[in-house]
Amino acid sequence: MRRVGFLLLLALLVPVGLARGDAIVVTRAMKATAIAELFVEADAIRVELEIGVAAVKAFAGLVPDSMLRTKPEGLPSEAERQADFFEQGLVIEADGRRLAGEVLEVEPRRRIVRDEVTGEPLEIPESEAEAVLFARLRYPLNARPDTLTLSPPKEATTGRSAADIGMMLYHEDVPVCDFRYLSGSETVHLDWDDPFYSRFENRNLWRQFDSPLSVFLYVGPFEVRKEVVL
Repeated sequence: MRRVGFLLLLALLVPVGLARGDAIVVTRAMKATAIAELFVEADAIRVELEIGVAAVKAFAGLVPDSMLRTKPEGLPSEAERQADFFEQGLVIEADGRRLAGEVLEVEPRRRIVRDEVTGEPLEIPESEAEAVLFARLRYPLNARPDTLTLSPPKEATTGRSAADIGMMLYHEDVPVCDFRYLSGSETVHLDWDDPFYSRFENRNLWRQFDSPLSVFLYVGPFEVRKEVVL
């Protein structure tokens, strides 16, 4: 008991400058079964997918013939399956017009393990990471759109997302959101003059630090401290 009491007293005596905390938002989106990273550029939208075993069914249209153990009779061709995926799977609309997509690459890989707070990749032995199906897609653009609407693969009966998808979107290399779930159709407004101001309509998809200037004020018994994030 003496030791516990001493530790409590020590905690109370720690200077305010040392005992402090900032707001930290923890999300499990980077742990989702499928991960979709979207990169919006002037001439195209690139998508990189990590598809876990539980999400393969929702993204089955991307699985090439070479990865099928057996090809069921009556199964549409690989080209037909891919075309159907871009119409009913991961659908991207630019200013209300559905974009045609193309598959650049599909191969087995190891999942990127990410930090639960920042989403940054963690360095771990490759053998410890989960095996996933990696796919790289491209949606060409004829012009710079004002809005994009992203829709995940959906269940035919419920209309809900057919997979657990963690999403990250970048506009010309600027993160528009933190890692969040893509559970339904979401629209993002693009600012081509300054991509920092590109923003989702859904407030739940806004970045934690969404303003160009953030000021934090800490009031303690012996000091008032201000921190500024630019």
